[in-house]
Amino acid sequence: MIKVDSVSIIDIFCIMKNGIAILLSVKLGQKIYEFIFWFNAEDQYMIIADDNFLTHYQIEDFYDYMYYRELAIEMNNAIQNKNELLKQYGFI
Repeated sequence: MIKVDSVSIIDIFCIMKNGIAILLSVKLGQKIYEFIFWFNAEDQYMIIADDNFLTHYQIEDFYDYMYYRELAIEMNNAIQNKNELLKQYGFI
């Protein structure tokens, strides 16, 4: 089980591969990590974790993290206006 204290949107990172990448700040316990959360209109997503997260959990990739699904759901739920962003940038 994972306890996510908060997820904040820092910035729209870039527009790429028919989708939008957003820089997120995620607080897990006393530590704050940054993630790039990419999504598209087909509800596909990709997540890239910062080096501090990977080092702390001794993993090489976000998807190696034991609770990556739960954390991905928390990140996805934090982005309330996904369809509006996709419309704004011409993806839907």
